[in-house]
Amino acid sequence: MKILLWFIAIGAVLFITFFFLTRKLTGYKVVDGKVVYQKIRNATWKKVQHEVEGADPETLKIFGFSGVYAKDKDRVFLEGNHIPEADPNSFKILEDLHKYAKDKYFLFYSTRKIGEISDGFEYLGGGFAKNDRHVFNRGAIIPGAHAKTFELLDEKGFFARDYQSVFCSGQKLNGAHAASFKKVKFCYYVDQNFVYYLSNRLEHSNSTHFEFFGDRYSKSGNNVYYREKLIQGADAQTFKVLSGKNGKYLAEDKNAKYWGAKKVDDFPKLK
Repeated sequence: MKILLWFIAIGAVLFITFFFLTRKLTGYKVVDGKVVYQKIRNATWKKVQHEVEGADPETLKIFGFSGVYAKDKDRVFLEGNHIPEADPNSFKILEDLHKYAKDKYFLFYSTRKIGEISDGFEYLGGGFAKNDRHVFNRGAIIPGAHAKTFELLDEKGFFARDYQSVFCSGQKLNGAHAASFKKVKFCYYVDQNFVYYLSNRLEHSNSTHFEFFGDRYSKSGNNVYYREKLIQGADAQTFKVLSGKNGKYLAEDKNAKYWGAKKVDDFPKLK
């Protein structure tokens, strides 16, 4: 336990050091009377910079937690790029990390105008947001999503729903029952009718008779599955997982041995 805590502490220190070092080396500065934006290429740690065209060094003001936004008397910039139509006097950051913002006229995502401003903007997490009229996934409107009832089912927004539909990564999951949709175990989800492995509906599945074995194996009635794949010929009554939580995906029943969804004569030698 102490070793684990040490690793967590070291990881936290390295993350904080990386964050502040990157932030120190990234941002706006004035060189020879011109505004430039400097950043670090993650792969090479090489500093690169470009001129912020049209920026007035006399009135430039950097704002926001991450330091990637700036404005002068006429324009607003993000990472050194002009945000067209943004009003510097009323511009406000709504969510710094995923770059939602607004002014008195429009709503913006990154440097793009994504709609006219309205009350009720709410950042949901994972790049998802909504206002009175629309739901957005990283600035793109999710077609058919009902803003008033839209909610995330996990913090990263992999699954979400409104009063009538379920969405997976912002795409409607056809046939899923919204009111009853929920996570069961690992990557398995159910609604009142079916079982899903992530966004894949399990063939011939029935959520009423679902059981999770472990190590990505499950069964529904007389059918056995590995992830979303139906294991042909597997005997649900005698099926058991041998690999526990080791991620080796080994199982057997009275008829055969399995590695993942494949029948094998003998188990492979795994390290």
